[in-house]
Amino acid sequence: VEHKIAGKSLSLTGEILAKNEIDLAFRTDGKLIERLVSVGDTVTSGQTIARIDTQDAEDNFTSAKSNLSAAQAALAQAISNEARQKILLSKGVIANAKYEDATTQLQSAQAKVEGATASLNQAQNRLEYTNLQVDISGIITSINAEAGEVIKTGQVIMRVATDEGRDAVFNVPEQLFQNKPE
Repeated sequence: VEHKIAGKSLSLTGEILAKNEIDLAFRTDGKLIERLVSVGDTVTSGQTIARIDTQDAEDNFTSAKSNLSAAQAALAQAISNEARQKILLSKGVIANAKYEDATTQLQSAQAKVEGATASLNQAQNRLEYTNLQVDISGIITSINAEAGEVIKTGQVIMRVATDEGRDAVFNVPEQLFQNKPE
């Protein structure tokens, strides 16, 4: 038995990369006022990593709240009016058309309350979207925006490498695949 080298040795360079990287972006426009992490920082799910100016979102929220209050007041008045018209109709004091008008106004007021409630929920969401929170744990690998920049919806602010594992990535020349080493 003799010791022989079975083939040529081969040396390649490569790097260890995250298996998955996720881009993070705000869901609303605004001026970036604070970035709370830097490249290399470890983040956990639910952590706030950046903030944009909240003034516009707060104003929209206040406006939506006021619109809901006005719609609720109009609904209360429409309920009262419909009840009065119903009593008057039963006594034969008013025509059926007058009662139908009151019923239509009541339905319209109810729809306005529903619409105002939906607008308030949207305004609340926009206010919450001024804080960028990370959904997964990982490490910040890149920063694409700094405090003071005006950010557009969906603009990538940061990238996070998840804790889901790593891949070894090697740069293999094409000739190696064509001429396999012995």
